[in-house]
Amino acid sequence: MQALRQELYAKHMEKIHPTIKKNLEMDGVLGEVCHHLVDLELRERQLPYSFQGLCDFTRLYDYYTDSYIHVHYMGKNYRFDAK
Repeated sequence: MQALRQELYAKHMEKIHPTIKKNLEMDGVLGEVCHHLVDLELRERQLPYSFQGLCDFTRLYDYYTDSYIHVHYMGKNYRFDAK
């Protein structure tokens, strides 16, 4: 299960839009957000996962760009078009 989590973590890390990734890094929450994305995928696959609390967390995935273009985490919005 740990190998699957690591694989999914890397996959989701690559899918976060660079602008959002930079802002999440600046706020020190990039790793937490990536773990939440992994938890969501495991839940969608109906696999066991360690629930870390997904309250106040949403994401928007754009299939055209193949990336997450919006993340809301801990009361803050991270957008791909943020300045």
